[in-house]
Amino acid sequence: MAIEQHKLSNGATFLFDPIPHLETAAIGWFFGVGARFETKNQNGIAHFSEHLAFKSTKNRTTQEIAREFARMGAYSNAWTSKEMTAYYGSSMAEDVVAVDRILHDLVTNQAFNESEVDTERGAIISEIGEDYDTASDHIFELLYAEAYKNQPYGRSILGPSENVERFTAAEFRKWSKHYNGNNLIVSVAGNVDPQKILKELEKTAGTVPAGKKAIYKPAKYSGGSVYEHRDDKNIQVALAFNAAAVGDEKSTAENVMAIILGGGMSSRLFTEVREKRGLVYTTFAQKSGSFDTGNLTLYAGVGAEKTDGVAALDKLTPSLCDEIKKMREEKVTDQELEDAKKAIAVGTIFSLETASSRMEQNAERFYFKGSAVEGKETLAKVNAVTKDDILDAAQRIFATKPTLAVIGKANLRYDAVVKSLKL
Repeated sequence: MAIEQHKLSNGATFLFDPIPHLETAAIGWFFGVGARFETKNQNGIAHFSEHLAFKSTKNRTTQEIAREFARMGAYSNAWTSKEMTAYYGSSMAEDVVAVDRILHDLVTNQAFNESEVDTERGAIISEIGEDYDTASDHIFELLYAEAYKNQPYGRSILGPSENVERFTAAEFRKWSKHYNGNNLIVSVAGNVDPQKILKELEKTAGTVPAGKKAIYKPAKYSGGSVYEHRDDKNIQVALAFNAAAVGDEKSTAENVMAIILGGGMSSRLFTEVREKRGLVYTTFAQKSGSFDTGNLTLYAGVGAEKTDGVAALDKLTPSLCDEIKKMREEKVTDQELEDAKKAIAVGTIFSLETASSRMEQNAERFYFKGSAVEGKETLAKVNAVTKDDILDAAQRIFATKPTLAVIGKANLRYDAVVKSLKL
């Protein structure tokens, strides 16, 4: 069944995806504001605000919020990205109205008690520490900060500890102006009466002040290199290149190429670097992006010790470059292309089988592309990708200036990478 789209009286968008055979439903409030909308001094406030929403509101205590969800057997959570802040819940279909009313309370009636701000401050500082301690996660923070140096898009979603330590309740109240109708997408999927939920949303989401649409600064990929010394047993390596933005038609072929290069156990990276050479335990390639920029990133975690008198990193770097050059110089095989398309198809179909995944994907597709594109349309574009499209994507992406991030006991090898890739 087709995804319905409505405009509420305050400018908010309502997306409805009917799934009549289910007994469950999912609803999410998605605000078009995230880390890239922050100033340098605000960095981290979007994520911090998301945490505070599950603290006391003017109508409910923290315990009452948790208890109401629990009594319905409902699942609720939230997340913050560079572009969005989302609050959502999944429940039995008959409880979706009750879930909506709690979400409405969470995002429009936050109490911003100083004592709760201080309590959550400690939790977020701990989260920042955990991210830093996990080098395989922190490597991507370094990578983006270098690829988009001194730009909002390159900053951490969590923000620096010094910002988190000084945010006040007054600053959160000011930030909450972004939780307005013109920034809001409400997405619902499941076995729900569309007229009933539309009437409900006019009473909740529709009463949020219209406000102004949040504005972000365009991102400009720059490339470069960054190295962080640590006495770890492993060395983390991430190598990124500029790619198409999410809504760009070229992005589909790039997504397929990323699967072939490093999207699973049969991918080129896993086969060559892990299985044949035994250089790493984990390696992959992934495509990511936003409204105005995109990246294709290769990652590998390699041991810091030498084997046969040669550092594993000295073997890894040329191996990664070899796979990039092969992708840039030769067409992929028919089997590789078929397997990658199949992997995307299976992943897409899996995502269509739960109300929660459909609810979330519909909102994100609408936000980035301007319409709630259905899964079958996405698959049609994937199936149309040819070997020539993949080669064009590789030649375009792997001609851009690379960004190299390394964590561990190793010398930075940026010049060697650039030379090896003949850039």
